[in-house]
Amino acid sequence: MDSRQSGRGSFGFEVAMTTTATKLFGIDGCRGGWVIAKSEEDSTAVSFAVANNLESLFSQSSRGGFFIAIDIPIGLSEDSARACDQEARKFLGSKGSSVFPVPCRPALQAAAPGRYREACNLNFQASGRRLSKQSHAILPKIAHVDALMKPAMQEWIREAHPELAFATMNHCHFVSLNKRTIEGQRKRLQLLRNAGLAITATDLVAERLRLGRANVKPDDLLDALACLTVARRIARGQATRFPLERPEERDCCGLRMEIWG
Repeated sequence: MDSRQSGRGSFGFEVAMTTTATKLFGIDGCRGGWVIAKSEEDSTAVSFAVANNLESLFSQSSRGGFFIAIDIPIGLSEDSARACDQEARKFLGSKGSSVFPVPCRPALQAAAPGRYREACNLNFQASGRRLSKQSHAILPKIAHVDALMKPAMQEWIREAHPELAFATMNHCHFVSLNKRTIEGQRKRLQLLRNAGLAITATDLVAERLRLGRANVKPDDLLDALACLTVARRIARGQATRFPLERPEERDCCGLRMEIWG
C-alpha cells in the first residue's frame, strides 16, 4: 500500500497532477469530514486523506481524467422516496436497512445541527415521512455535496453505496457479516484485495493512526475503499446502475437520482 499523501495535510486534499493516468476516488463521510481513498485505474496502490470539505477536489475533477464515487445522496426528491433507494434495498435483502431513507429536498432548509424537529416536520410535510435522526445527522453533508453538484458533473462524480459495492464484489450476494466486527472487516478486506486493491488489516490500523483515530473509524476506511472500486468499475464501463431498468429520474435541479455499484 502507498500511504503517501499529496497536498495540505489531513484536512485538505490537493491532487498531484503529474501523470495522465485516470485518477480514482472513493469517498465516505466520517467524523473528521470526509475520508478519501485514492488510486489510479491500473494501479493496486491506495492512499488516504481526510478533508473537511470537497470543494477543491470536485473543482479539480472538472479538468478531466477523474472518476469519483461517493457514499452520499446525489439528487433529492421533492416529495417522495427515490426509486434507486427502493431497488438497492431490495437487492440487498436483509442488509437493505443499510440504505437509509434519503431526506426530501425541503428538509435541507433545516440541515444545521439542533434543527432536527424542524427538518423532520419539513420532510413530513413534503412526503408524509418522518426523518430519522441518522438521516438528519448527515444532512449537512448532503447539503454540502448538493451545493457543489451540477448535472454535467455526474459524468464523473456518482453516488455509490458501500454495501452494494461489496455485494457486487461478492458475486451479487450481500455480505451478512457486520462491518464493525473483526470477521466482517476481514471478509471485506479479502473482497477488496480480490478486486485489485493492495490493502491489509495492518494498513487499516496504520492509516487510522495517521489520519487520527478521532477522525475516522475502520469501517469508514473500508467504505471509502468500496466506493473506490465503484469508481474503477465506472471508469471501465462495468458498474451497475440502480434503478436497473426504470427510466432515469431527475430532481428539480436536473440531478439524476441513481446509485452505482
